[in-house]
Amino acid sequence: MKREVKLITGRTLDQGIFIEHKHSDEYLNAAAICRINPKLMKEIGVDEGDRVKVITDVADVVVRAVGDDNIGEKMIFVPMGPWANFVLGMDVGMGGMPSFKGVDAKIESTDEKTPKMEELMKRYMI
Repeated sequence: MKREVKLITGRTLDQGIFIEHKHSDEYLNAAAICRINPKLMKEIGVDEGDRVKVITDVADVVVRAVGDDNIGEKMIFVPMGPWANFVLGMDVGMGGMPSFKGVDAKIESTDEKTPKMEELMKRYMI
């Protein structure tokens, strides 16, 4: 079941720790995630560790679901990195910076696999 949400991105400790190792599984596990309120997880039929598809007007990307009671029920949080950047796009608007907060998005469960960074970059370059 697809739900409309607001996408928030930002830095996390784990994402920052592994940023110099972007091709590692540790970085994938730290940055290719989506923090979701457990109530929303239940609504869309996903459990901790399941994959979800984050969809914006720009693109969609598959990441791993992580339950987080600190996230609002109609929001999702994806750490800064290639997976977040992929769905944010390159539009910088009048301020010269892309929008990292409050982006309209949809989220749904999926059986698709989470792309490794190299796969994501190939898709981005096409």
